[in-house]
Amino acid sequence: MNTLGNRILFSHAIFFLILLTISTLTFNFLHKASKIRDLQSNFFLTNSKMMTLINEDQMIRRDEVNKAAFYNKDGYKRVAIRNKKFDAIIKELQEVNTGKIAGAFELQKEIEGIINQINRYNQCQQRLLALYRMKGFKDFGLEGQMRRFAHELENHPSELELSELLTLRRHEKDYILRKDLAYVNLLNQKADKLKKKFKKSKSKDGQELFVLLENYQLSFQEIVKTEQAIGNENYGAIWELNEASFAVTSSFQHVSTLVNAKTDRLITALIRNFVIFVFCGISASIILGYFSAGFVTKSIKSLAATMQQAQLTNFKEPNWKPSNYATKETKSLYHSYIQLLYTIRNQFDELERQTTQMIWHNEELIKINNLLESSQKSLEESNQVKDKFFSIIGHDLRGPMSNLTMSLQILSESMNTMTKEEVSTFSSNILASADAISVLLDNLLMWAKTQTDSLIPKFECVNLKSLVNSIQSLQSQRLTDKSISFLNELDDDLEISADRNMIDLVLRNLLDNAIKFTSESGFIKVGSEISTSHIKIMVKDSGIGIEPEAQSTLFTSLVKKRSQGTQGEKGTGLGLMLAYDFIRKHGGELQVSSKLNEGSTFIISLPIKQVCKLRAIEVV
Repeated sequence: MNTLGNRILFSHAIFFLILLTISTLTFNFLHKASKIRDLQSNFFLTNSKMMTLINEDQMIRRDEVNKAAFYNKDGYKRVAIRNKKFDAIIKELQEVNTGKIAGAFELQKEIEGIINQINRYNQCQQRLLALYRMKGFKDFGLEGQMRRFAHELENHPSELELSELLTLRRHEKDYILRKDLAYVNLLNQKADKLKKKFKKSKSKDGQELFVLLENYQLSFQEIVKTEQAIGNENYGAIWELNEASFAVTSSFQHVSTLVNAKTDRLITALIRNFVIFVFCGISASIILGYFSAGFVTKSIKSLAATMQQAQLTNFKEPNWKPSNYATKETKSLYHSYIQLLYTIRNQFDELERQTTQMIWHNEELIKINNLLESSQKSLEESNQVKDKFFSIIGHDLRGPMSNLTMSLQILSESMNTMTKEEVSTFSSNILASADAISVLLDNLLMWAKTQTDSLIPKFECVNLKSLVNSIQSLQSQRLTDKSISFLNELDDDLEISADRNMIDLVLRNLLDNAIKFTSESGFIKVGSEISTSHIKIMVKDSGIGIEPEAQSTLFTSLVKKRSQGTQGEKGTGLGLMLAYDFIRKHGGELQVSSKLNEGSTFIISLPIKQVCKLRAIEVV
């Protein structure tokens, strides 16, 4: 017993005996519980089948009685299938009633009561179906007989007026639809009146009509009696069937409650006994395992403490002597551990050296990678700036220059032959081209500075109304050519702290766009709005507006699809980009609100602290 294997084998043998006993008891418990659950399951299944049968009976009464097949021999097929299901349910209940578990639970009397209730329900169902067959449908039963007499009356060549026959049929239909006995009395009164009329007739046709009316009335009265026997939810065969159905359901629920209660008590008792025995077995196993493990783990704990000490002393060889409780396996483990210590120590030293070297190399790689990423980013930005710059020069500067050159050439060659009006027109074109070139060059210069981050705002107090008036003067010819109404509603004393050149370029570009995209006889309005935190400067026009999908990228990229003004003017979108960047450099925001064919409003929002001078006006 001095080896670890022998000690573990002894403990496992004892534990196996306890486990075998517990397994046997568990099997017996599960077997009894399974039988009990089978009883519950079978009873629940039978209950479900009966509820399904009741639903099928309702569908038969709802669907089949209105089909011709129900009144033929073939019409009994669905009823025959239903009867087989009923017999199967009775058989299942009888088998459950004669079983051992039902006897153990003392349920024979209750199950017998369910069988009686089901038989009573079946009798009510069969009686109701028989009444439906007696009543008939269309050409079958009493209804078919009455319809035949009615057709004979309709086709009889006699003195019976069509209006009187229609009155009879209307009372008949009213009763069939509403089930109101008042219509029965009306039909009988009408039929009796007609019979009295034709009974006195001595002609053959009169006698035949009397007989037909007599038969028609008797058939209708039989239908009424049958309908009363069938009844509804409050009386008659339908009421009796519903009562029987409710009794069946109540009986099943009562027995289900008894079965569940007795099952719960039995399973509770079985569980209690099982838990007590399992608890005793587990307690015995724990006690046995504790004493057995003590002999096994005592020397292992001593060796483990020695190993922990070795870790604290950088894996130096420990001083450990095996105790009297040490097994052969523990002693062999100690010698193997000493060899492992030497190996771990050597690997530990090598790992430290390699880790230090890898950390140094990794830091160098990170520095090189950061430099490469910075260089690549700068190169990409430079390429983008170059591409944009040459694109603008190639497409947007060439057009105005060509127009300017052509106009000057024509003016130079033909000035002596031109009228004053023609000279004035060419001069206006030359001035417009020069203005366009000037605006574009200013924008390009400013944009190039923004790309290199060399443009820093120089703040000073700027009177906004004077600035807008000066821009209006520069654009007066364009405003006059388009008959645009220009309204400067800025306050005379409104001054803001800003870079004059930047804010001038922003307003010049916004007003240039407003003129470009405003049709003839339109208007442009510049106004302001003051709040406790911001000042808003608004440039509003009645132009053609901006498409919604274009508004999201209006300030962030050069236009890919160039929109033309109302007179064919072209643009790059560079001015709006500059305006957006300059306003951001002032700590503000540039926004747009626009609807197609209704106009646009560009809103410059600056912090209220940048207002230098303002007369007393209302703050929104």
